[in-house]
Amino acid sequence: MFSINTSLIRWRSDGRHEVPLSVCSKSCLPGFRKVARRGEPICCFQCTPCAQGEISNQTDSVDCTKCPWTMWPNTQKDQCVLKATDYLSYEEPLGKALACTSVFSSVIPVSIFSLFIHYKNTPIVRANNYTLSCVLLISLSLCFLSSLAFIGYPQTEKCLLQQAAFGMVFTICVSCILAKTIMVVFAFMATKPGSSLKKWTNPRVSYMIINVCSFLQLILCIVWLSRSPPFTQYNTQTQPDLIIVECNENSTTA
Repeated sequence: MFSINTSLIRWRSDGRHEVPLSVCSKSCLPGFRKVARRGEPICCFQCTPCAQGEISNQTDSVDCTKCPWTMWPNTQKDQCVLKATDYLSYEEPLGKALACTSVFSSVIPVSIFSLFIHYKNTPIVRANNYTLSCVLLISLSLCFLSSLAFIGYPQTEKCLLQQAAFGMVFTICVSCILAKTIMVVFAFMATKPGSSLKKWTNPRVSYMIINVCSFLQLILCIVWLSRSPPFTQYNTQTQPDLIIVECNENSTTA
């Protein structure tokens, strides 16, 4: 029987017995792709890592495959894994700080409001337009509390409520301050002899200013929410390996 003793075969002149390799390049591991070397035989190539967001799960892969938008390559770039989602939650330090600040700030107008109720018959409270001041204090408290709608998972209903609710109560706040300012100006100008502005110092004028401003804001909110309503957006552009869940206002004007 014919047999060959491979241990006695000399493949090299230096006396070493290792079998020489007849390939130009080593195989590319998963996570890499083959790129041919220009001007060299087809068996000669270099292994290039897959680009960002792509994987290859086979040896000597020619192309890399892009992961779905909800997934991201692992460290070896040979498998797609689910991306983590991020949003402003109550568990985060920023969410806790914002929630505590909002609640604490809303207590201040409520405390002043209770003082106004207790001393509503005093000359100081009467001089400050009791009803208008109460509306201003309540709307200020609601303004602070409206920031709570920006914390937590941004569902579509919450996105619709965020800007619209804040816009309404903020408009009431500003219109109350505007009404108070206009009433003070009219009151000083009405002291002149023969002034026709005395009829504009009636408290009904201040209520009319608030109602008109609030009605205009309500119309704007209805038009905005009916034509281009906000929606939940999954942002993958800011951080490619993370899905940031946020509200898209869907209107640059709003």
